[in-house]
Amino acid sequence: MGLGMAYGASFRPVCVVEDRTYAVATLIKNIESGHLPEFPIWDQIETFNCIPWCGKVDLLTGVFLSEGLEDTKLLESVCRILAGVEAPRALFETRSEFIKSQSFLGAVSRFQSMGFQVEAEEISARQLGYPHGRRRLFLSLTRDSSGKPVANPRTPRLEGTFWSEKNSQENAGGQITRQPSDSHQDLERIDRITQRFPHPPVPRDSKAWSEILESTPHLSPALPEQASGQFRGVANGFANRLDRLWVLGDDSVPATWFAAVKLFDL
Repeated sequence: MGLGMAYGASFRPVCVVEDRTYAVATLIKNIESGHLPEFPIWDQIETFNCIPWCGKVDLLTGVFLSEGLEDTKLLESVCRILAGVEAPRALFETRSEFIKSQSFLGAVSRFQSMGFQVEAEEISARQLGYPHGRRRLFLSLTRDSSGKPVANPRTPRLEGTFWSEKNSQENAGGQITRQPSDSHQDLERIDRITQRFPHPPVPRDSKAWSEILESTPHLSPALPEQASGQFRGVANGFANRLDRLWVLGDDSVPATWFAAVKLFDL
């Protein structure tokens, strides 16, 4: 949906690699209803056959959330497909924490060794006007023989996005230390609540939730009053509106993909 918003009628998916049953079922349903064109669905990235698609893919996309690119086997498969289909561009979505890991530098180095220019940017759904703060790291890969280095996350453009955190500071040795809480009493009160309720009560247990909210009023529902029974946007086991994203087949936000395409000028 996000790529369709960005490219319009010129966008056409030609092949999908997906191993989650609910996502595959959603894709098939949308193909049968005519909302998507017909395309093959491969269920294992490790066995994906690149040969039929060599030279036929303009943009390779990937979403790596539950299993990230820090997984060496997954990274190997992604690099194999990048090389096999000879896609000139790629756009990947992953968790924001990935950029702070050593695996990030390893993945970027691998992509650069394959002749890609790599750019990284964090995009938040809240920045786009949505009520939730889902943040994702997007990696843009573009074939470039000049060998331009990856965007440095310590540069002013990305400094605030990736490295400024509330209640933390960076000392001279480069280590991040957590500031003490403003209220020791708050911590004791929360600790008593977690001992009383090690797991969140079921949504309909109004007595238990009343006890929790009396001690921790900042956990009051984040939705209007008419949405009674929902706790901080949680209902029926799903985060608020996350079920709508799962109906689409994923927990990505289409608008963030649209923003990423525009941001990286893909």
